[in-house]
Amino acid sequence: MILRGFLFTFLVLIGFQAPQAHALSGAFPASPKSSIFGSDETLKIQIEAPLKEIFKTHDPDKARPRVTGHITYVDAVKGNVTLPASFRVKGYSTVMLCSFKKLELKFKKKDTLGTIFEGIRSVDLNTHCDSSQGAVSPLVNIHREAVLYQMAKVLGVPTYQARKALVKYRGTGLVEDRVEDPFQAVFVEDKSDLLRRLDAKEVKDFDAIGSETPEKTPNVLYQLEGVESHQQIDLEDMEIISLFNVMIQNWDWHYPSVTNRYSLWNLKMIQVSPGKWIPLIHDFNSAGAINPGGPGMDLSQDFGLVSTEASLRIKNMFESKKTELYQLIETLGADEEGRKQMKSALDLFFSQGF
Repeated sequence: MILRGFLFTFLVLIGFQAPQAHALSGAFPASPKSSIFGSDETLKIQIEAPLKEIFKTHDPDKARPRVTGHITYVDAVKGNVTLPASFRVKGYSTVMLCSFKKLELKFKKKDTLGTIFEGIRSVDLNTHCDSSQGAVSPLVNIHREAVLYQMAKVLGVPTYQARKALVKYRGTGLVEDRVEDPFQAVFVEDKSDLLRRLDAKEVKDFDAIGSETPEKTPNVLYQLEGVESHQQIDLEDMEIISLFNVMIQNWDWHYPSVTNRYSLWNLKMIQVSPGKWIPLIHDFNSAGAINPGGPGMDLSQDFGLVSTEASLRIKNMFESKKTELYQLIETLGADEEGRKQMKSALDLFFSQGF
């Protein structure tokens, strides 16, 4: 998957001749402080649900049943707050590769009133993946991905909201039930909630010249004529996203161009107003900034999406955020290996990329 993303992105990003882009979109507005995403503090929770029943399949194309259970967190005023939720497997690659898979939690409106999940219908939970390692060492550094989401926020890159969590699992039927120390996880805003919060919609039919019915596979939209051909897309947004992915050494994403008709991968188009599409980047778990031994980098490539003047302005913006980006690395706490890996990626980017 990483290699495919790297090859497609490399082919797509070189050699563009693009018109001047218009004003930058900037990051999406934040949720209220009372929401689960209104704080950057690590949230401690307990999940009780028979997850073993939904972890049996490793085929991402099979139906994904739900099981019911509960989630509990501690409120400073109310103490323990427990609310019912349903759980199903989320993701694609992790369905095939992980013994403990990503989860989607779904709530009923009446059950969330007065809680940090009020107004949220569903939320995604990126988990520790490997149960066998987790039995020995619960902290498997999934929090590194949350830091990349925070870096995206600092740079004004449109993406989902995310928050670190420490989770105890009970009643799952898995080895996690016997582990007392919490496992790292990351709550990630669900697409449906983001669209409702922004009063936006996902663009799925790009009306490409000569196209037939667009591909309906989730996360993969074919028949896009090319981002540089659509006036609705701010090419400065695409330039910033491209540089951000270079910075974190993430090649597990790509988008179509006029000359290379590939699919959107780990990228969505969100319509926030008539004639205005915003590219939404997500899923950084394969980035070299958090995983040692990633693919080689080419920091000298010219994306060609914007004018020289706009490119310089964007690079200056990255430079202006440099201190904040390095400060976020320190939030990894005891994860010395993660701090070293992430710092190495940023050092390379700012020393050779600019």
